[in-house]
Amino acid sequence: MNQEMKQKMKQQPATRGVRLPRLTAGAAMLALLAACSVEQPWQRPDAPLPASFKEASGEAGNWKPAQPADDAQRGQWWRVFADPVLDGLEHQALGANQDLQAAAARLRQARALAQAAEAA
Repeated sequence: MNQEMKQKMKQQPATRGVRLPRLTAGAAMLALLAACSVEQPWQRPDAPLPASFKEASGEAGNWKPAQPADDAQRGQWWRVFADPVLDGLEHQALGANQDLQAAAARLRQARALAQAAEAA
């Protein structure tokens, strides 16, 4: 039986017990190398800041507060340009607008339901 054990020992690689320390040392070296940084710490650059904005000095009376008009009806704004090509494109775009077509279909459906309710 001693002969069989000696043959098995010869077949197994001798570095089996050395792998773990080598892997540990390699991982430690890799971690130390990754922790090293060659960059300098970031510092905010010096930028001169004015005491006030140039628009705020003396010309404050010329400023007008904003008056948003997002809710205002725009109507057919493209007519201002008096361009027949633009008029045709806007007409084509309005005809192909899926949202408008869906809204028109809902309106027709609601009218039909209202007429059916009145007839009953």
